[in-house]
Amino acid sequence: RVSAAAAFLCQDVGRNRAVITCLQAKAAPRHVYNVANVHLPADKQDGANRDDARNRELQAVIGKLQLLEKDCSDASAVIPLIVGDFNSTFGALKLPKTFWVDAWSKVHGAVDQGGKTFDWERNIRADRSRQYGHSEKGPRRIDHVVLGNTSPNVTPIQAKLLDQCAKDGIHPSDHFGVLISLSATSTIKQQSASPTMNNAYYSGCSAWSEAAMPTRDSILALIVNGEALGRGVSMYDPQSSLPLPHITLLHGFVDLTSEESRQLAISTTEDAIRKAVTVDDDCSLFIEKRSFDIFEHTNLTTLVCLPYVNSYKGTWLMRLYQTLKAHFPNCQEQQSRFATGWTPHISLGTFGSSDQCRDRLSEILELSNLSKVPGKVIQALSIGIFRRSMDDGKFHAVKTLPLIPFAASAIIHRPLSGCFWKDAGQTWSSFSKGRA
Repeated sequence: RVSAAAAFLCQDVGRNRAVITCLQAKAAPRHVYNVANVHLPADKQDGANRDDARNRELQAVIGKLQLLEKDCSDASAVIPLIVGDFNSTFGALKLPKTFWVDAWSKVHGAVDQGGKTFDWERNIRADRSRQYGHSEKGPRRIDHVVLGNTSPNVTPIQAKLLDQCAKDGIHPSDHFGVLISLSATSTIKQQSASPTMNNAYYSGCSAWSEAAMPTRDSILALIVNGEALGRGVSMYDPQSSLPLPHITLLHGFVDLTSEESRQLAISTTEDAIRKAVTVDDDCSLFIEKRSFDIFEHTNLTTLVCLPYVNSYKGTWLMRLYQTLKAHFPNCQEQQSRFATGWTPHISLGTFGSSDQCRDRLSEILELSNLSKVPGKVIQALSIGIFRRSMDDGKFHAVKTLPLIPFAASAIIHRPLSGCFWKDAGQTWSSFSKGRA
């Protein structure tokens, strides 16, 4: 027996994604079940696959569940469940098995072919509705009870279909229902090493970040001091969609549409910074004359600066990147773009030809005096989380995070850094135009 403690509506882009209810067991009030009831998008009538849309909605739901878990600090156990019409087989969902268990498979075995909840061979209403995104697929199980694998003391012990008997030849729904019975001991107690949604053992991932899929509409970037090379040297590409001095860390980054996703992206990035950056790191990078290179594309050429990351001045950056990769395991595009893996670089401009690019490089070496001095140090200021605006196509800041929180006051006064600390919509394109 359970009682409802609270209910929430999970919304994203004005659409109701799920209803989430916090339930308390009457026999053990400190046992909380956070249950999300979902109805994920079906494939389109023309057969177009909508896996991305389904996984996007799941991410928003998981994000809300994870935030609710944090609010249940007085509970001795928090068990998350996602139930409903997923319009997908369990195997096709991007749900990390570290956190989520398919209750039906747990009871009947992974190879079980029964439990088909959408079966037009036995359900006339399913036969009528299968034209809407299901016509090319056979009967299958697309309604699930997914249990958060957060406690070994909560176990599915029974799973069966409901509403299989038709009245006057008509079933109550085009889907059969699913009934799952859970067994929970009265001594549930989550230990700190248990895989709660906010702590997957020691991997650095959370339930949300391990499931979060990348999008080209967000970037995680390292913001650097743009005046390190001196007057007349702009350390960013003015034609870029992110026109400020930066090194791209993760792009695509996670979807930032929902408030839950934004909160979790911020907290997960903060956790990575705390783990990777120590008080002994000065968060600076070294460059010299040989640090510049030219990236040639099909029709354009980009001038870049490649700071040293294998020297004492740059090892902290590689450590930070590897930590971020572990925290956001699906955001690997930057890793795969180069044959040697992630190549940290600062884009300095895009040109129509390699000759124009080399001319600009000569100007930079002259203005920065790098032709005569051994090298210069560039200070990294913060990490920025950016989201693309649909209005101008540019990336706007959602949040900027100091690399060393207690050192923020020491660098906030620097030129160019004033806007680095203004969050929620600072437009870097307009900021750059204002300085021109």
